[in-house]
Amino acid sequence: PMGILSILEEESMFPKATDKTFEDKLNNNHLGKSPNFLKPKPPKPGQQAAHFAIGHYAGN
Repeated sequence: PMGILSILEEESMFPKATDKTFEDKLNNNHLGKSPNFLKPKPPKPGQQAAHFAIGHYAGN
């Protein structure tokens, strides 16, 4: 799959690209295919929900 930064660069070239189209491309390319690309944890009270999470070798 394409890397996260490659996808971001590709999205930045399209004037009608949005954060949602970026998120969709990330999910299509990485969710379930890369062990370091995760669904985010539920937000704590008062926090906004995250769109995706990246796992780090030292812990999440």
